[in-house]
Amino acid sequence: MNKIIIFDALIGAILLGTFSYVTNLYKGSSDYLKILAYLWAAPATYFYILYIASRNNKSAMADLSKHALLGHVMTSFAILLTLYYMDINTKYIIMANLVYTLAVFFIYFYFKLYKLNI
Repeated sequence: MNKIIIFDALIGAILLGTFSYVTNLYKGSSDYLKILAYLWAAPATYFYILYIASRNNKSAMADLSKHALLGHVMTSFAILLTLYYMDINTKYIIMANLVYTLAVFFIYFYFKLYKLNI
């Protein structure tokens, strides 16, 4: 097996293992979901994927960063809408997020936005 794949898997396992450890450490705390949300949004995953992209060239790193930013903006919009409509039924909030996610995925892949040089 390729040494690079083994190394990437090891780094990924360490990152996810750390995530799992910290979330289990605080599972009984009332702050559990806040910590979970922060770890999800923290830049550790971005660092890992950027590290993998850096093996190609700086252009690959720039492309990765631009499309990650596009995805982050779409996610931030969903988060803001969720917070704004917090007073409606939970089922509607979840359903709206699901529809939004599917629509964003459809638009990204149908219009091949991944081919854009933004």
